Amino acid sequence: MEYLKWVISLVVLVLAFPVGRWLASLTSEEMDSGRKWFKSIEIVSLIGVGVVLFLVDDFNLKMAIATTLLFICIVAWQGLKKAGHQL
Repeated sequence: MEYLKWVISLVVLVLAFPVGRWLASLTSEEMDSGRKWFKSIEIVSLIGVGVVLFLVDDFNLKMAIATTLLFICIVAWQGLKKAGHQL
């Protein structure tokens, strides 16, 4: 069962790449004005993952929160990457 959780998390994270590119193509006019917010989202998400990995004891909760925060980070990063901006 643990193997299935890892596979599902990996699939969700891999899907974040095309989702980020797709959202960036839909909202290209907001990318320049929201660049600082996207960078902030990336940084806060990565810090959140680190905090969750160290402070949460329940493995299932840790996986769920870390996967969600990494998904958000990857989507924001792909949006900036498509718009030509990097962190």
